[in-house]
Amino acid sequence: MARLEEISGKLEDGSLQLDESIRLYEEGMELAKACYHVLKTAELKITEIKKKFEEEINKDS
Repeated sequence: MARLEEISGKLEDGSLQLDESIRLYEEGMELAKACYHVLKTAELKITEIKKKFEEEINKDS
């Protein structure tokens, strides 16, 4: 996440050459994709935990 913020800052600065901007943009997109997958995995785990919890609660009722 820190590297993604660093890249964003450099791109927003506007002082980079085109080739460096493209390279950083590409790196940033790869990092964003990796972050998305981490968040999606976490979301699925949380959903699974909630489902198991609800099943246990309903079993005890």
